[in-house]
Amino acid sequence: MQHRKYYENAKLTGHMSLASDFMTLFPSGSDQERAGAVIMLLAVIMILVVTVTVVVVLVVAVVMILVKAAVVIIMMVITMVFVLTVVVVVLIIVMTIIAIMVITIMMAVVVPPSVLPSMMILVRRVSIGSITTIIWC
Repeated sequence: MQHRKYYENAKLTGHMSLASDFMTLFPSGSDQERAGAVIMLLAVIMILVVTVTVVVVLVVAVVMILVKAAVVIIMMVITMVFVLTVVVVVLIIVMTIIAIMVITIMMAVVVPPSVLPSMMILVRRVSIGSITTIIWC
Protein backbone atom coordinates (compact mmCIF):
# COMPACT_ATOMS: atom_id res chain seq x y z
CA MET A 1 0.00 0.00 0.00
CA GLN A 2 2.81 2.38 0.94
CA HIS A 3 4.69 1.69 -2.32
CA ARG A 4 1.62 2.50 -4.38
CA LYS A 5 1.27 5.84 -2.63
CA TYR A 6 4.90 6.72 -3.41
CA TYR A 7 4.40 5.75 -7.04
CA GLU A 8 1.33 7.95 -7.37
CA ASN A 9 3.17 10.84 -5.73
CA ALA A 10 6.10 10.41 -8.12
CA LYS A 11 3.74 10.31 -11.09
CA LEU A 12 2.19 13.57 -9.97
CA THR A 13 5.46 15.37 -9.35
CA GLY A 14 5.92 15.97 -13.07
CA HIS A 15 2.57 17.73 -13.31
CA MET A 16 2.99 19.48 -10.01
CA SER A 17 6.19 21.39 -10.71
CA LEU A 18 4.52 23.89 -13.04
CA ALA A 19 1.11 23.93 -11.42
CA SER A 20 2.55 24.27 -7.91
CA ASP A 21 4.35 27.44 -9.02
CA PHE A 22 0.88 28.85 -9.59
CA MET A 23 -0.39 27.35 -6.34
CA THR A 24 2.23 29.37 -4.43
CA LEU A 25 0.37 32.52 -5.47
CA PHE A 26 -2.22 31.51 -2.90
CA PRO A 27 -0.33 30.55 0.27
CA SER A 28 -3.33 30.10 2.58
CA GLY A 29 -6.31 27.76 2.36
CA SER A 30 -6.62 24.06 1.61
CA ASP A 31 -5.17 22.60 -1.59
CA GLN A 32 -8.63 22.45 -3.13
CA GLU A 33 -9.33 26.11 -2.43
CA ARG A 34 -5.92 27.12 -3.77
CA ALA A 35 -6.35 25.03 -6.93
CA GLY A 36 -9.79 26.55 -7.41
CA ALA A 37 -8.34 30.04 -7.00
CA VAL A 38 -5.62 29.27 -9.56
CA ILE A 39 -8.20 28.06 -12.08
CA MET A 40 -10.31 31.18 -11.51
CA LEU A 41 -7.18 33.32 -11.99
CA LEU A 42 -6.32 31.56 -15.25
CA ALA A 43 -9.91 31.91 -16.45
CA VAL A 44 -9.85 35.65 -15.73
CA ILE A 45 -6.47 36.06 -17.49
CA MET A 46 -7.75 34.17 -20.54
CA ILE A 47 -10.91 36.26 -20.71
CA LEU A 48 -8.90 39.49 -20.34
CA VAL A 49 -6.42 38.49 -23.06
CA VAL A 50 -9.21 37.64 -25.49
CA THR A 51 -11.17 40.81 -24.65
CA VAL A 52 -8.12 43.07 -25.07
CA THR A 53 -7.27 41.41 -28.40
CA VAL A 54 -10.81 41.83 -29.71
CA VAL A 55 -10.94 45.48 -28.61
CA VAL A 56 -7.55 46.27 -30.22
CA VAL A 57 -8.58 44.61 -33.48
CA LEU A 58 -11.95 46.42 -33.55
CA VAL A 59 -10.40 49.82 -32.74
CA VAL A 60 -7.78 49.40 -35.47
CA ALA A 61 -10.48 48.33 -37.95
CA VAL A 62 -12.65 51.37 -37.11
CA VAL A 63 -9.67 53.74 -37.43
CA MET A 64 -8.80 52.20 -40.80
CA ILE A 65 -12.37 52.69 -42.04
CA LEU A 66 -12.44 56.31 -40.82
CA VAL A 67 -9.07 57.14 -42.35
CA LYS A 68 -9.89 55.22 -45.56
CA ALA A 69 -6.40 53.84 -45.28
CA ALA A 70 -4.08 52.85 -48.08
CA VAL A 71 -3.68 49.22 -49.13
CA VAL A 72 -0.31 48.96 -47.38
CA ILE A 73 -1.78 49.87 -43.98
CA ILE A 74 -4.65 47.42 -44.50
CA MET A 75 -2.10 44.68 -45.21
CA MET A 76 -0.27 45.64 -41.99
CA VAL A 77 -3.53 45.40 -40.05
CA ILE A 78 -4.28 41.96 -41.49
CA THR A 79 -0.79 40.81 -40.48
CA MET A 80 -1.22 42.25 -36.99
CA VAL A 81 -4.59 40.55 -36.53
CA PHE A 82 -3.05 37.25 -37.63
CA VAL A 83 -0.12 37.60 -35.20
CA LEU A 84 -2.46 38.56 -32.33
CA THR A 85 -4.67 35.57 -33.07
CA VAL A 86 -1.68 33.20 -32.99
CA VAL A 87 -0.47 34.71 -29.70
CA VAL A 88 -3.92 34.36 -28.13
CA VAL A 89 -4.27 30.75 -29.30
CA VAL A 90 -0.85 29.87 -27.82
CA LEU A 91 -1.75 31.58 -24.52
CA ILE A 92 -5.05 29.72 -24.35
CA ILE A 93 -3.34 26.38 -24.98
CA VAL A 94 -0.72 27.06 -22.28
CA MET A 95 -3.30 28.20 -19.73
CA THR A 96 -5.59 25.26 -20.47
CA ILE A 97 -2.65 22.89 -19.90
CA ILE A 98 -1.84 24.57 -16.57
CA ALA A 99 -5.51 24.42 -15.56
CA ILE A 100 -5.59 20.71 -16.40
CA MET A 101 -2.46 20.18 -14.28
CA VAL A 102 -4.05 22.01 -11.37
CA ILE A 103 -7.13 19.83 -11.74
CA THR A 104 -4.85 16.77 -11.73
CA ILE A 105 -3.43 17.95 -8.41
CA MET A 106 -6.96 18.46 -7.12
CA MET A 107 -7.78 14.89 -8.07
CA ALA A 108 -4.72 13.72 -6.15
CA VAL A 109 -5.83 15.73 -3.15
CA VAL A 110 -9.10 14.35 -1.86
CA VAL A 111 -11.71 16.41 -3.65
CA PRO A 112 -15.40 16.38 -2.82
CA PRO A 113 -17.03 14.84 -5.92
CA SER A 114 -19.41 17.78 -6.25
CA VAL A 115 -16.56 20.26 -6.89
CA LEU A 116 -14.79 18.62 -9.82
CA PRO A 117 -17.54 18.52 -12.46
CA SER A 118 -18.27 22.22 -11.97
CA MET A 119 -14.55 23.03 -12.27
CA MET A 120 -14.24 20.96 -15.44
CA ILE A 121 -17.31 22.68 -16.90
CA LEU A 122 -15.85 26.10 -16.01
CA VAL A 123 -12.51 25.36 -17.69
CA ARG A 124 -14.25 23.90 -20.74
CA ARG A 125 -16.57 26.93 -20.99
CA VAL A 126 -13.67 29.36 -20.77
CA SER A 127 -11.61 27.58 -23.43
CA ILE A 128 -14.62 27.13 -25.74
CA GLY A 129 -15.55 30.79 -25.20
CA SER A 130 -12.04 31.96 -26.07
CA ILE A 131 -11.82 29.80 -29.18
CA THR A 132 -15.28 30.95 -30.34
CA THR A 133 -14.24 34.58 -29.85
CA ILE A 134 -11.12 34.05 -31.96
CA ILE A 135 -13.07 32.33 -34.75
CA TRP A 136 -15.63 35.13 -34.62
CA CYS A 137 -12.84 37.68 -35.10
